[in-house]
Amino acid sequence: MNKIKQIFIKPGRKMNINFCIIAALIGVYIYHVVGEGFSWPAFWACMGLIAAIGLLLNMKFKLKGVPGLVAMLILPPACFYLIEAYSHNAFMMEVPLQLLNIGFYYVLFALLFFITGRAKAAGIIGTLFPMIVGIANYYTVCFRSSPILPWDLMSLRTAMSVTSNYNFAVEFRMLVVALAFVLVIVIASKIQLRLPKINVKNIIGRVAGAVVCSALVVLLTWGLQVDSVKSFFNLEETLFTPNYLYKTNGFAVSFIYDLQYIEMKKPSGYSVANVETIMEPYEASDAVDQPDSDQENGNSAGSVADKPNIIVIMNEAFSDLSVLGDFQTNEDYMPFIHNLTEDTVKGNLFVSVKGGNTANTEFEFLTGHSMAFLPQGSVAYQQYVNREMPTLTSYLGSLGYKTAGLHPYYASGWDRDEVYPYFGFDETYFIYDFKHKDILRKYVSDRSAFDQIIDLYEQKDNNDRLFAFEVTMQNHGGYYEDFDNFIPNIKLEFNASSAKVQHYTELYLSLIRESDAAFESMVEYFKNQDEKTVIVMFGDHQPADIIASPVLALNGKSNDTSLENQQNRYIVPFVIWANYDIEEKEIDRISVNYLSTLLMDVAGLEKTGYQKFLSELYEKLPVITGNVYIDSEGNYYNTSDNPYSDILEQYQALQYYHLFDKDKSLTDFYGVMPETVQQ
Repeated sequence: MNKIKQIFIKPGRKMNINFCIIAALIGVYIYHVVGEGFSWPAFWACMGLIAAIGLLLNMKFKLKGVPGLVAMLILPPACFYLIEAYSHNAFMMEVPLQLLNIGFYYVLFALLFFITGRAKAAGIIGTLFPMIVGIANYYTVCFRSSPILPWDLMSLRTAMSVTSNYNFAVEFRMLVVALAFVLVIVIASKIQLRLPKINVKNIIGRVAGAVVCSALVVLLTWGLQVDSVKSFFNLEETLFTPNYLYKTNGFAVSFIYDLQYIEMKKPSGYSVANVETIMEPYEASDAVDQPDSDQENGNSAGSVADKPNIIVIMNEAFSDLSVLGDFQTNEDYMPFIHNLTEDTVKGNLFVSVKGGNTANTEFEFLTGHSMAFLPQGSVAYQQYVNREMPTLTSYLGSLGYKTAGLHPYYASGWDRDEVYPYFGFDETYFIYDFKHKDILRKYVSDRSAFDQIIDLYEQKDNNDRLFAFEVTMQNHGGYYEDFDNFIPNIKLEFNASSAKVQHYTELYLSLIRESDAAFESMVEYFKNQDEKTVIVMFGDHQPADIIASPVLALNGKSNDTSLENQQNRYIVPFVIWANYDIEEKEIDRISVNYLSTLLMDVAGLEKTGYQKFLSELYEKLPVITGNVYIDSEGNYYNTSDNPYSDILEQYQALQYYHLFDKDKSLTDFYGVMPETVQQ
């Protein structure tokens, strides 16, 4: 009995704290059970880990000398295998890549040891860091279907502003891994190894050690860009599929590898002279004939009063899940748009993102550029738009349009308050500027957002023409809470995997029904206006995977990894409607980088040289996104190794010049600089 007393700590304050820690962990498990249901494997795994944590917490032993050194050496590989375990089994990775990742964690722990001087502090911090990052990455994949990327650090403010509407469910796998991390942290707290206290004699050694560790990280970052190193470790480089890349290479190596894309490099063979050669065929006014609709619609190059008002709505998470497969609901969730045909162009729009990164779809529409030539998961607004540049907005401004950018949420989201002036918007309206802001769930309803546009139309001078670009918020994820101000009315007529998931999907489809009704109201208003008006509405992306899962499961596509099936998750509807006669058509596939060019054709407006280039490119490759290329014959390609590499290189060069080149002598090809419009 005395020996047992010697092994365990005495009752007191420390034991009470440990008891609270164990109780908290049991509480987390109970929360998991309430949300996910009871299962014996989950019970034994969680209770076994919690018991081990409790036992170690209340034991007196310290890890000194050789045992402490052994424990310290075990921590880095333990952290690697655990952070990977949030999503997959890291033992299935190539052995050299496992060792490379483990090497990074050794360097991390060594750096912390030199900084803190104590193995206990280094072990706790070094283990807690990958534990938290792993949890954050787990939820990031759940919500937007891609992992944490280096440029996400620039989006923290935007991400935090919408986290309250997501459901952070504690899934079984994540819970077990997190408890295992806690167990490792407890082991780290027992290590009693330390460096001598800092003094004049040893401070140089401590600093030198920290510098060497930092240099090793820099060396690793540089080495992952060297072809021979990448070949030796058999590094996966397919940026099109970041989830696969992270699982194949490991989180640490993949994150460090992606750092090279924070600053864009020139495309191979790039030069301003080459860009000028590419531009030349499209600069002459007759290089690409304008559509017959110029004459039919009576839109000459005369006064702005001859031109139509243009209203563009990028509708948050607006999508038609029927592109994923057939399913039945109690009533049509998009009746107006499904049946809209008169004076309408509509179809399937391919985008580069799903579940998030809204600003990238916005960027592609307003610039005509493609995320295909930017790193997967990057956010152009926050990384690459840092000065004035010609866009659709500034070009329409040069044609005499009054331009307004609207977003019924915070101005700082995706840095729109900085980007919109760079793009040439005369006026911007954010949440505090909105006169109409009825709330549906937590966000301004689409009906209110559209009423704000109608107000702008009614307030303008009769001789002015309006270009309004609005990004809505009504349908923003998540779809996991119930609200008194919104009762879902769309019901699935089949059973999903769980009642909870079914409710999420039904809530989402009910929101889409509200958007459809709001759009119908807006169309009815402009039907009765004398001024010619073109209205465009399209979705920015589909919702998170959990919302689509019932439809995929019903159609047996949950595990279909074919390129064609995977790309169905990147299709959203678009509709272009006019309150005057235009040619009706349905377009099976088009990517968002072409949509503004199509809009110019429908509106009968003269196109820029860049838009003429895009018109010609569209005939060969109607879909170019950050995920796939689809040619006019319906063939899918997911890398640059395809028959269209030459023209894609031209497109990439034109995009690079516009976004990154310091030379500004050729910017007229893309339209008019905002500063020129203002003058």
